[in-house]
Amino acid sequence: MLLLGAVAVVAGWLIANLNLLLSVQFLFLALCIAAVCGLLWLSSRPFFDELSALVGLLEQSEERGDWLESHADTVDRDLTGLSRALQGLLRSMAEREAALMATQNELELRVSEVAISNTELNAALRRLRAAQEQMESSERMASLGSLVAGVAHEINTPVGIGVTAASSMQTLVQTVSDKYERGELGHRELCGLFDSAEQYCQLLMSNLKRAAELVHSFKQVAVNQTADDLSHFDLQAYTEEVWCSLSPQLKGTSLSYALECKGDMAVRGYAGAISQMLTNLVMNSLMHGYASGVAGTLSLSLQRRGDMVCMRYCDDGDGVAPEHLDSVFDPFFTTKRGAGGSGLGMYIVYNLATQRLQGEITLQSEPGQGLCVELIFPADLGGEKPLVDSSRDVVE
Repeated sequence: MLLLGAVAVVAGWLIANLNLLLSVQFLFLALCIAAVCGLLWLSSRPFFDELSALVGLLEQSEERGDWLESHADTVDRDLTGLSRALQGLLRSMAEREAALMATQNELELRVSEVAISNTELNAALRRLRAAQEQMESSERMASLGSLVAGVAHEINTPVGIGVTAASSMQTLVQTVSDKYERGELGHRELCGLFDSAEQYCQLLMSNLKRAAELVHSFKQVAVNQTADDLSHFDLQAYTEEVWCSLSPQLKGTSLSYALECKGDMAVRGYAGAISQMLTNLVMNSLMHGYASGVAGTLSLSLQRRGDMVCMRYCDDGDGVAPEHLDSVFDPFFTTKRGAGGSGLGMYIVYNLATQRLQGEITLQSEPGQGLCVELIFPADLGGEKPLVDSSRDVVE
């Protein structure tokens, strides 16, 4: 009984002081936690101080660009591994930056070289175009010189006949005048005078007309080739004049020419370019297409295709060898080197067709089957003069 009473007394005391015990335990636990935190703070403070110092060194090194090389000894041993890793990373960044700077400098050098090369190329292109224009002008003058010689020879015939007719008429008039003064002029002599005078006048007029036509045709061609301006003209009528001016070149040969026209040929373009092209094509046929005395036909067909004009020139001469087809329009290419061929005739034809007339030109030929050159160009070239920019420039 006494034992039970003692236990009951103790249990009652414990229950009465349970809150106090719990408070003491909580206080003890809090003190332990505070002690642990304090110990942790004290033990980790050097680490954080070193880490802060390392961050500061990183900032200073980035500003100076020495990337921790001069501060490696100031870093605590506990941070040596981290410092080395950071130094490796920063060293790699420095190497990449140096490589980038070198690449940038090289790129700037290349850009400068390209700019210098472009300047030199532009200067060379200007010289090239000037040389090209000079060659084209020389070729035009050469073809005009050939036309002058041919036209002069052709004009000589009708003018000579006209002079002969005028001289014969003068002699006849003088004879009739003498008979009249002697009183020997009768009705028969007077009628004979009228008949002879009429014949001489007809002969004189026909030959003077022929000479005037030749002069007119040559004047049109010469003026258009030397001062070619954009103009309205009838392509059929103009090509007939060009053919007329070229007829002296065909004289003494067995060649004939034919002109075929389909559709309205009223165009606005550069007549001189067309004249120069036809002249060069005909001269090319005469030089390369036919042997002396061989008969043949030069033909030109004109056809309107909507807003475009198709001009097709053909001969039935010797044709072009297959290995030469790709070189026909190249400058200075000729199979008659040393025999009067300059190698610029067909080159000028190509440039006039593609630049001046803003068209497309194709050539077809087989050995022994002649040659056909087809040009398609706008019927109205507008008011702007095309720029000179050939895809077959002359190489300096």
